[in-house]
Amino acid sequence: GNVDVVEAVRDLSGFGHAFRGEHGSIRVGGFRASYGTALLSREPLRETESVPFDLSWRDDKGYVRAVVDAPGFPDLEVVSVHLDFLRPAIRRRQAARLIAELGTRRGPRVLMGDFNCGWRGDHRCVLTAIANGLGLVAWRPHERLASFPSFRPTTRIDWILASPGIRFRSYATSPARVSDHLAVVADIAELVPPAARRATA
Repeated sequence: GNVDVVEAVRDLSGFGHAFRGEHGSIRVGGFRASYGTALLSREPLRETESVPFDLSWRDDKGYVRAVVDAPGFPDLEVVSVHLDFLRPAIRRRQAARLIAELGTRRGPRVLMGDFNCGWRGDHRCVLTAIANGLGLVAWRPHERLASFPSFRPTTRIDWILASPGIRFRSYATSPARVSDHLAVVADIAELVPPAARRATA
């Protein structure tokens, strides 16, 4: 219906800021739909960037990133990602690119999205590789917090990862069925204030 869903959610939710990255589109007759990943925030987003993976003709996934100055979290980098749902080989290549591109940046980070992958402790799991490659941690990775499919969740493939200097105060799935996935909601707090971190470095 020619609705910008990100703008609509921003307006309805009261979040004042949004950034959307288009990573794919389809056109049927006079109808065009685009899709990708997005960030919504109460605080202004800066240094925004949209990166489509474009690893093959059918790769329509990617990520968006931004820096936000949230209360208690100056210079927090937030990243929203969507990895391929069908082919593990493409997912591994997307993960390698994500690590290569984000691994050069320093500072606190939250990485979230649909990884289309559960947590395993072996080298084949892209989620474990991403967490290790970017120095991020997951909240109770082996706990069952299924988010897909939303009508009867059986699989935990939607994750929020954070830098070790950030702790999760709470972590849960939302019961609202507004998608084929349940939303994952985390409340985070800084574990070590930046001044104390510099003093002990």
